[in-house]
Amino acid sequence: EKKVSRKAYEKGGYKVYTTLDADLSVAAYRALRRGVRNLEKRQGRARFTLARLKTVEKIEEFRTQQKNLVLEDGKTYRGVVTVVGESDAETSFATVEVGDEKRTIRYVVDPDRYYPPPRGRYLLAEKLRVGDVLRVRVSVGSEGVTDVVPLFRPRVQGALVSMDVNGNILSMVGGYDFWQSKFNRSVQAKRQPGSAFKPFLYSAAIDKGYTQTSKLHDVPIIIDDWVPENYDEEYMGSVFFRESLINSRNLSSIRLIMDINPQYVADYSRYFGFESNIRPYPSLALGSSEVSLLELTSAYSVFANAGVYREPKFILRIYDRNGTLIEDNTGEMYLQYERKLKRRKEEEKLRVVNEIARSKGYENYGLAAPPPPDEGEEARPSGFFGLEDREFLTAEEFMLLIRKVPVSYFVSEDDFKRVISPETAYVMTDIMEGVISQGTGISANWLNAKAKIAGKTGTTNNYTDAWFVGYSPAVVTGVWVGKDDNTPLGDKEAGSRAAAPVWAEFMDKALGKYRERTEFEVPPGIRIVTTSLGDLSYKVRPRKEQVIRGLNIRMGSKRNKAREFRDYDLRIDSLFREGEDGEDGG
Repeated sequence: EKKVSRKAYEKGGYKVYTTLDADLSVAAYRALRRGVRNLEKRQGRARFTLARLKTVEKIEEFRTQQKNLVLEDGKTYRGVVTVVGESDAETSFATVEVGDEKRTIRYVVDPDRYYPPPRGRYLLAEKLRVGDVLRVRVSVGSEGVTDVVPLFRPRVQGALVSMDVNGNILSMVGGYDFWQSKFNRSVQAKRQPGSAFKPFLYSAAIDKGYTQTSKLHDVPIIIDDWVPENYDEEYMGSVFFRESLINSRNLSSIRLIMDINPQYVADYSRYFGFESNIRPYPSLALGSSEVSLLELTSAYSVFANAGVYREPKFILRIYDRNGTLIEDNTGEMYLQYERKLKRRKEEEKLRVVNEIARSKGYENYGLAAPPPPDEGEEARPSGFFGLEDREFLTAEEFMLLIRKVPVSYFVSEDDFKRVISPETAYVMTDIMEGVISQGTGISANWLNAKAKIAGKTGTTNNYTDAWFVGYSPAVVTGVWVGKDDNTPLGDKEAGSRAAAPVWAEFMDKALGKYRERTEFEVPPGIRIVTTSLGDLSYKVRPRKEQVIRGLNIRMGSKRNKAREFRDYDLRIDSLFREGEDGEDGG
């Protein structure tokens, strides 16, 4: 609306192409809903029904109390089941009475198989019986009640965000049920990330000279009147740097941040894309500053993407009702191929016209093949072409094209921002692979059979927030589970228990689809050293450093940057060739 004016917006007719993957969006909803239901079940709150009236007299008493109840549109009421039965092998039905209304609903009870629900049926968490009291939402129109919808409103909420390493958002779920709550917890909620913030502290320490085998002290510490504790309330004494993060030790992490300065860590972490206020206190080591799930997930993408940060992107293109392109975020690499395709299209059109002309006897019709492309055209710097001087495909042609090229290939040099060196990113990935294989994220270790994965759990005080953020070489995903009122989830509902299973279920689907890369690339400045902890990665090659606001950020060369885009050029070109025979090359 801000872009096109309110008047034009209200007329509509716009075609908006997003980065979302429909298949993974369904997988995300299924995983999150299952995780929430399982947590409610563990805490003894999983029942879909509110009560069960066991006698005919109790049911009649309930109906009498609701006699002449005035039902309002959109309001929630309690209804009672008076008739049940089976429609077919998969579908059940139940008659629900609320007030003076009596409605029959059809439903299925396998929410993990059915999402979205089959047309005309609802997803329920359990089979209904006569006498069940359940919560329903009533819709009222001009001619009376039009619908009665059964509701399962869990106390627990959750959110999931997934993106590829180029910043394209593949899936985003903002809560258990959009129709019950339109508050998007992926982007609108700010919560403490707990230990999920520790990788940014440890990354800063690596750039300060720490290595995986540096020694930290996991012993009690008192800062003013703050007396922090470890999750297990025990102490490991002297621990290796790597062990401290893998086992998410709080006390050694606090001593680490005090050594390298909380202000340095706060400044350092902001380069990972955090727009929330990162407060430079010692408690920052334990994730005390509130952030959104989208911020945290995109920040982890820096580790997955060899130290490069790309702004999260939701929109590829927007065309207006006349087919005019009014917004484009596909990037210069994609546009090069679009120009190639338009040239091919024009050449084919001219060839057909020339053949028709010759068949009519016009040998010298005057239609010549289009001139070859300017040799310097594709050598122009990124950003040279403005929106007005690019020749874009139509909305329909664009749709056909993006079905041939995966969204993960949409990349722009303008979004390229090196935050840390590839070596620092790789060392952090090496450690967080250990979190999965032997630490707090071990429940997801089975996914390593599909692709290398790394990640970190997070839990806040009293089990208020549970997090798991992790990545493969191609996909980055973050999961948050908590309650909107900031009350505890329940005893022992840490990130490894409440959030990690949701993450693992979703990533199982994502890794099956995005298999472009399955191994983390080892940068040239990394040496693998055999230690008592196993084979570990160390930074050994010094690079030219550039000081940014007092931070030592290792910068990649323009030559490396150009090489990366040449690689994209070759890979996309191969996909276009695969798709020329009409098959879906994506």
